[in-house]
Amino acid sequence: MNRTDILNFIAKTIGAKTYLEIGVANGRNFRAIEVNHKIGVDPSPHSLSTHKTTSDAYFQTCDIQFDLVFIDGLHNAEQVERDIQNSLKVLSKHGAIVLHDCNPPHKDAAKRNACTVCWCGDVYKGWIRYRSRAMLETFTIDTDLGCGVILNKSGSLLEEIGDLSWEDFSANKKRYLELVNVDEALKRISNGD
Repeated sequence: MNRTDILNFIAKTIGAKTYLEIGVANGRNFRAIEVNHKIGVDPSPHSLSTHKTTSDAYFQTCDIQFDLVFIDGLHNAEQVERDIQNSLKVLSKHGAIVLHDCNPPHKDAAKRNACTVCWCGDVYKGWIRYRSRAMLETFTIDTDLGCGVILNKSGSLLEEIGDLSWEDFSANKKRYLELVNVDEALKRISNGD
């Protein structure tokens, strides 16, 4: 199951009517999402987004509530944290947020600048920092480079994080990300367990 399948499963489960995608690029994922009202944000003039601007600029004027948000934009921790916080401000009360690239497979994939075909940046740092402050349910699906999920319901904080260096992350990955397999994730999304 990949990110598109996960997003469509969540959309169907929560009855999503509105969808926001940050980081549209070639539009393959955006086009495949089965939600009627979709907005895509990407500053690249070559992207297939509906709004060719940065996510920061988009959120300054956003007046829509979204049922489902997918964050796959600029792959650096600080931007990821801002995108999460801004998305939470426009998230409907039954909504969900999904982040891509939360579980880089090797150290080179986790560098801040794209240097390999498989590049996640340091998204994992922003995701873990958010999880250490979050009061909502959060977990990471162990598929497609790690799909972080935020459900708009009560959860528990991730306690005691280290320096988030690659070595620290590698040693604590399962706990930091709360890695779950696809079946467990689908149960949590469906039942709220």
